[in-house]
Amino acid sequence: MQMKLVGYVNTNSNVAIVSHWQTFLQGSDYDIDKAYLMGFSFNDNGNFLTWSPLFNSTRKDAFLASMLLPTPKNKKLV
Repeated sequence: MQMKLVGYVNTNSNVAIVSHWQTFLQGSDYDIDKAYLMGFSFNDNGNFLTWSPLFNSTRKDAFLASMLLPTPKNKKLV
């Protein structure tokens, strides 16, 4: 299930804060669970690396809208 991070904890561990609805929507419990976090990447020139050919970073509003594109799932988007 995709989730939006709402904060990080500044520690040496991999801790992320998610919405309070995450437990309800995903069916999580309060023991140790695993989630994979996709971070941002930049190339050597400082350009933002995108995960979709539909990503548009030419304007700020287009960039923010593109951030909502789904992550890759080995399916071709048309």
